[in-house]
Amino acid sequence: MRVNHSDRLLFTTVTVNGKSCLLLLDVVLNHDYHKSRFLKPQVLRQFLEQNVPEALSKGELTFVKADSLPALWANPQSKEEEEPIEYQKATFYNQTFITLSDIQEKAVKTPLPAVISGAAGSGKSCVALAILEQAVNQYTEVPEKPLLYVTQSAKLAETMHSMWLQLPAAQTEAGKKVQFLTYQQFLAQEASELKHKKAQHKTDCMTWLDNHIASYLNAAKAAKQTLSNDFKDFLKNTESMYQAFRYLSGYLPDNPGGISARHEQFKNDNERQWLINAYTSYKKTLDDEKNTAFHPEFHTLKQSDLFDLVVVDEAQDLSGLELKNLRRAARNGHIAYCMDSNQSLKDTLSQRQFLLSSGVSHVELPVTYRCPGHVVDLANAILDIKQRLTGGLADKLEYARIIPSEQQKANPGLVQWVEPNELAKNHRLKQLAQTTQFAVVTLPQWKEKAKELFNTPLVFTPEEIKGLEYPHIAAYRLFDHDTCNDASKKINHTAVKSQQHRAKAEQGDASFAPHFNQLFTAFTRATQSLAIVEDSSVHQRKNLLTPLKQTTLKLTQNPNNNNNNNPEPKPIPASQQDWINEANKLKHLGKSEQAKAIEQQFTQPNRRVAPSPVVNNPTPARVPAINLDKGKAKPKDNKKSNPFQGLVEAVVKATEEGTPLKHPDRNKLSATFAKMKQIWLGIPVRHYPNLFIYALNHHKTIDQTLTPVSFNPVCEKLFTVDWLSSLYRENESDEGRSFLHYLCEEPKIAPFLALTLFEIPPHLWTKKITQGLDVSSPLLHLMSNCASLLPRIADRIPLEKWFEEYPREKDCLSLWVQLCFIWLIAEKTPINAHINAALKKISTITLTKPPFSPEQLIRKNTAVLNHVEVTMTLLQALALSPYGCHLIQQYLNKYPEAWTKIPVDAWLEIQSKARVIPAMEGLMHNSSGLMDQLIDRYPDLPFATPPSILSQNNSRLLAYCIDELPFFTWLLTKNPDLIDAIAPTAWFKSGFAKSTPLYWFSTTPQGRQLLILILEKNPKLIDQIPAHTWLTRVAGTPQNGVGNKSIVCWLLQDKASYRLLDLLADKLIDPLSMDEWYAHLAPVIAEITTFLQDIACQSGSAPGLDFFMRLFDTWGRDFSSEDPRFQQVNELLICLKSRSPMFASAGSLLLFTPAKTPSSVPGNEEQTGSMEFQH
Repeated sequence: MRVNHSDRLLFTTVTVNGKSCLLLLDVVLNHDYHKSRFLKPQVLRQFLEQNVPEALSKGELTFVKADSLPALWANPQSKEEEEPIEYQKATFYNQTFITLSDIQEKAVKTPLPAVISGAAGSGKSCVALAILEQAVNQYTEVPEKPLLYVTQSAKLAETMHSMWLQLPAAQTEAGKKVQFLTYQQFLAQEASELKHKKAQHKTDCMTWLDNHIASYLNAAKAAKQTLSNDFKDFLKNTESMYQAFRYLSGYLPDNPGGISARHEQFKNDNERQWLINAYTSYKKTLDDEKNTAFHPEFHTLKQSDLFDLVVVDEAQDLSGLELKNLRRAARNGHIAYCMDSNQSLKDTLSQRQFLLSSGVSHVELPVTYRCPGHVVDLANAILDIKQRLTGGLADKLEYARIIPSEQQKANPGLVQWVEPNELAKNHRLKQLAQTTQFAVVTLPQWKEKAKELFNTPLVFTPEEIKGLEYPHIAAYRLFDHDTCNDASKKINHTAVKSQQHRAKAEQGDASFAPHFNQLFTAFTRATQSLAIVEDSSVHQRKNLLTPLKQTTLKLTQNPNNNNNNNPEPKPIPASQQDWINEANKLKHLGKSEQAKAIEQQFTQPNRRVAPSPVVNNPTPARVPAINLDKGKAKPKDNKKSNPFQGLVEAVVKATEEGTPLKHPDRNKLSATFAKMKQIWLGIPVRHYPNLFIYALNHHKTIDQTLTPVSFNPVCEKLFTVDWLSSLYRENESDEGRSFLHYLCEEPKIAPFLALTLFEIPPHLWTKKITQGLDVSSPLLHLMSNCASLLPRIADRIPLEKWFEEYPREKDCLSLWVQLCFIWLIAEKTPINAHINAALKKISTITLTKPPFSPEQLIRKNTAVLNHVEVTMTLLQALALSPYGCHLIQQYLNKYPEAWTKIPVDAWLEIQSKARVIPAMEGLMHNSSGLMDQLIDRYPDLPFATPPSILSQNNSRLLAYCIDELPFFTWLLTKNPDLIDAIAPTAWFKSGFAKSTPLYWFSTTPQGRQLLILILEKNPKLIDQIPAHTWLTRVAGTPQNGVGNKSIVCWLLQDKASYRLLDLLADKLIDPLSMDEWYAHLAPVIAEITTFLQDIACQSGSAPGLDFFMRLFDTWGRDFSSEDPRFQQVNELLICLKSRSPMFASAGSLLLFTPAKTPSSVPGNEEQTGSMEFQH
């Protein structure tokens, strides 16, 4: 039986109580039929030999109606006792057939829109898939619009997509229209207005808040406004403000009245209004069209009705506006929100009331099918503490505690409290850590310590393990956090009681919620046992940990505890194949860090791991044991383990107040490296991972704070390769992002890298990670954010890395192309000079192997140029500069066979954006040598050249043809049809310095001859080109030093160009006044005189004479001048006209009025003519 596209169920028939029945023999996964013992050749052969002859001997088969047969399991002796068969629908979820409970079935069938609230392990994600499956199965034809599953976690989206593909519904045409996206991917796909904007994160919002508060305080100070101490404290809590922004975004601007005053942040009227005003201002900043960035949590989606159905999983992790956007995207309100506010790792405020405020159905899933009874008890204890600290439930529909299923109640599981100094004696954890059934959950700062201590690669943060489950969980140092220290001060010494505790409303503090939600998430990953590894003697956390430990010990000693009734079987160490399978599973789920750790620890050569269990090896070798001896050290007091907490807090306070630091330990800020690491890197600050990152983000004021200590020496010491290469985690999308990557992303921080530039190894600069839909690296970000550093490292990066392709949402992008994009944008700026210097250095790197392939040269790269998406091939990017042309020439000279793989069209390709020129145009401007090779390699180039290339980009190519006149002459001579095909406007469309291609051609002798060829080839152009094109003076043009001249000026000074004047005579003479003609003629009157004298001597004609005669005919009567040079031209024209009958007519007018001389006396004409000639 076909289950899905790759898996099958193998059945046979058997006889039970005289009835023929189906028997499930095997599940065949991924078409691996050879692995099934029932499909082995000898088994099949024996089956056929025994059964086929008998079947054939029965002759033809007859068919009967199914309803005429007796019930399969009916009792033949008593019809009265027959009971109807009850069938239950089975759902295939996570490689397992399951039956939904009644409440889960209700959730699947509830009318939409709906909110489905569920505890950890209650089946929310299973219900989400079932809703999609139900919708798909209802379609009789392909739906008009797609269906969407959306969540915040990329890993969860990948996992659910994989599970979906295992369902039969996924194979239908409707099923193929279901999309699985993260919210950011959804926004990138649907919000076209964000196409060219950069996504911001929480830190950007916090920075804006810091600046906004500073401006507010300055304004209050200037207005001499007195602020209360409570309000000043309110302004210091930017973390709470950020949470409030996420909550407010759902209500504003449409429904400010819906904001609940029950929440601590909104009780005070002044504070509530300040938050509303601040959010409104922040939103206005984000929505400004000039803003090149956007924040996904606060962007309003313009599009609507995009999907037939939207299913939102882990909805508690989205902001109010994100949830509103998804509702808008769902057609006819067909949306289901699956959520658990107790697993919200970000927000202190629940969005459930916001979702339910518009007539949305609500279904609760309070029962957990994952966690055993005692684990549920501890998880409920965490919820109880959270509720007492936060003032009660996040909203009236949040469950106060989770309920284990009947099966889980019967299986209470095992819980333990393990003091760190007792780890060495805990052989159970030691053995479990050698299996793939055990995982450690800890905070980010303790991950490396946990890996070392437990010697297992399965170490997760609460955020990372969300969505996963393991039989055995160790919660390691999850309470070793400032939030728990503060919580301990606020709760009583009494043990945690079973009933729900609530603090009075005014005593609650919602900021405790996210961390206790992390604890709850970690605890509820366990399906069999939970061990809490924590030092309960630490004074700062004693009030919190002592009662929790007492509760754990009571559960451990409970007679119903599994540990007493049903002792655990001894764990069997995992084989190498087990670890490989676990790594593959984690890779599939997007947990690349843990998968990589497994490969490094257990699949490398010379690693001792247990082989797969076989009959001859009943006692396999064990994996390296947990180093529990390292836990023998006596626990340290928190103040001793963080002795510089006070110093760090003092630095932050002084920085925010803009005052010098006054602290007795200030000299330790630049003491030994070990102490500096403790101070600068060991303690989280506000929303930053440590003081160092905080200081870098506030570097403008930190020097004043540290005086007389300078911040730069601190940077030099801390910018170690180890630290720069370590992981920086701001949110779940930061998978694999290093601190170097983070620094390069921040324009105001990146310049600090100059202090350690040459210590950073090249591979770290080019280490790729996936961010959203794109792939990036530190070097890619450095180009945009700190180009001044590029020339210093350009030649240290291997040449091939500059041409390595980075996959993008569309096409790809190489570093060289990105450099060229930035170079184009930054024209005539210092950045342009930095990029130019970097390109020059890269071009000097020795070519030892092909840095790119011919296929790469012609592949399109896509990026954003001045907020517009631009496409450019690598070939075009290289041809843009002489340095790139040098690299192409080197490459083609060393690997000449590559010429045959580059089609001629690649050199001529035109992109739609004006600043991206064809590669051939780049060669003409930057490399005449390579241009000559191009002509030799492509003899058919003139016929392959599209006419449009000659009029692209305001005829820029025509202008460059002046520099490459032999090529242009060759091009038009070989293919004269190109002249006819060029649009007339291409010749006179205004370009550089408000000039035209015609103007530039007129500035050189070769260009003027080309103009004659063009006009003779296409005489219609004379009428199509406006007269002002020839007569307008171009002032201060950048090339050739042409000065204040017109085309006619250039033509008048070159006798070889006078043929053009004849062609243009009718067009040019009338538009100019006599004064304007005088101004044109005066600079070249001597040349004109010589020209006319030569004609007079030769008694002939010449090109240009027609033009001057017509000019003489039109303006002679009106012109008078005492300039002797014009008098001489006047006399020559009179003489030539009298000799040329074609110019003698009654209506002819003199160009220049002749002076009164004796020659005017009748009878003396001959003498006058002779005198004029002699003159």
